[in-house]
Amino acid sequence: MRKKILLSAVAVCATATCTAPSVAAAQRAIEVEPPSTFRDPVLVSKVTVGGSEVQCKRPSPLGAEHLFEPITPFEWGDDWLQNIEIHLFNRTSRTIVFGRVVVAFSELGSGPAASGRRVAFLDFGRIPANAAFFGDGKPMPQNPDQQPLSWGPRQTIVVHVGDYIDKIRGQIHDEVPTQVFIIKRPFFFADGMRWDGDYAVPDPAHPGQWVAKEPLHFPGDREDNWPVPGQRWTPGPRK
Repeated sequence: MRKKILLSAVAVCATATCTAPSVAAAQRAIEVEPPSTFRDPVLVSKVTVGGSEVQCKRPSPLGAEHLFEPITPFEWGDDWLQNIEIHLFNRTSRTIVFGRVVVAFSELGSGPAASGRRVAFLDFGRIPANAAFFGDGKPMPQNPDQQPLSWGPRQTIVVHVGDYIDKIRGQIHDEVPTQVFIIKRPFFFADGMRWDGDYAVPDPAHPGQWVAKEPLHFPGDREDNWPVPGQRWTPGPRK
């Protein structure tokens, strides 16, 4: 997967300015799963379509009127999925070597997810050897050509959805969704620690089993880069 570090942002895309010249242009919308707590290791710093940023219910900066930005629909053609880029920020003090983004399409009917949504898993990097086991202890197969990420603290990587478009089409077939829901999990660190809603480390005596970290564990300063990258949490009332 291609990876790059971002140093600047782009203007937010409004409906009138985010239109691609393509057949079957229609209203599209993207929603990002909100962070669960300030212990989340990764934030969605922005989502772009064709290079223009879209509003997708990301957390608002401190001082904003509302906790989350709105979901703003935009016009785009049937090729909109392959033009999405998801910008992910590592807010921990550790190197992340593997991650997954789940794109879900609830409007398309039943699928393999427990919720009934059709989903596609966009994996990047490589799970460390000491963590690459199923729950029954069997080794987890991995592509030998897939290398671990070197996604350092306070760095941003970009997930190009177009790199996974064949996998996505295998789930949605010939249908064209108008909405996408983005979920980010799990993430693995270089020593094998995993975040999947909570932090845990591999049990060396029982491959495939995990030992939970303490409930408030966070690998870094949990008040830094929260609720958005570049800000530091300060307690106070928010609407």
